[in-house]
Amino acid sequence: MKASCLVCPGVILWLATLSFGVVSTPAVRAQNLLKNADFEQPLGPTNWTVVYLHGGPEDFEIKDRSRGGARRPSTFYGAYFRPLTVRLAHAYFTQTVTNLTPGRAYNFVGHMKQDWWKVDDPLRDKYKVYIELIGGQGTPLPDGRFSVIATNNLTDSSGNPEPNIEPPYIHPTIVWRPFYAQQTPDSNRCIEVRLHYDKVGFTIYDKLWIMAGSFDDLSLTP
Repeated sequence: MKASCLVCPGVILWLATLSFGVVSTPAVRAQNLLKNADFEQPLGPTNWTVVYLHGGPEDFEIKDRSRGGARRPSTFYGAYFRPLTVRLAHAYFTQTVTNLTPGRAYNFVGHMKQDWWKVDDPLRDKYKVYIELIGGQGTPLPDGRFSVIATNNLTDSSGNPEPNIEPPYIHPTIVWRPFYAQQTPDSNRCIEVRLHYDKVGFTIYDKLWIMAGSFDDLSLTP
């Protein structure tokens, strides 16, 4: 008696794919080294903290994650500064990524938007919003590290051409835009990411509520 061999169609298909080498594997996405990069969790010492270069907490009405700073309708929060003083003030959110590979270039992408800007009157003399990466290359800093400022590629955050931004393309406009940078670790194998809000001009009080700066959906990857 001959032994019968029953093979289901699914097994035959699986064997065929093996023989032709067409078994697919999911694409591996590079790990985002930033913690709480979409700001959906409360800010704190394990992710983002606030540093004041000029003035203090009392000079900002909002210096935290906020629903007003969210980029996508499907999320609730983004990092958000809105001033309270009519005078000058400068603060930034900061996070330092540690234990990086010396000499390796890490890629940064982050999205920004600001409330007050127009093409024919950019108003950069009132406040500036930008992202800085501090590490092993770029402009020298007094502490021995180096600074790189993230730049926009003339697109909006949906990937559409959006040329209404003035050189050097480091400050956002009233539409969400991606900003890019590369940085290497410093001598301590660290890269610090700073999200700046710099109020550089005096304003009357009723303008403060339209002077917010927003950050969302950041990544730092190998």
